[in-house]
Amino acid sequence: MTDVAVKDNQHVKKGQLLFTIDDSDYTISAEESRQDIQSKKYNMDKLAKTYHRKMDYLAQF
Repeated sequence: MTDVAVKDNQHVKKGQLLFTIDDSDYTISAEESRQDIQSKKYNMDKLAKTYHRKMDYLAQF
């Protein structure tokens, strides 16, 4: 948490902001996950191209 917007025993209303969460760790983790997915897609595409190239080569015989 980065900020607490209420004090102990303070009355609160529905929808009132109670605290703020530091989301920097989650933001970094999400970005790392996106990069990991992008890298895996790239590797999968390379493998698929290699597979099709080899299948085309084998089809010649």
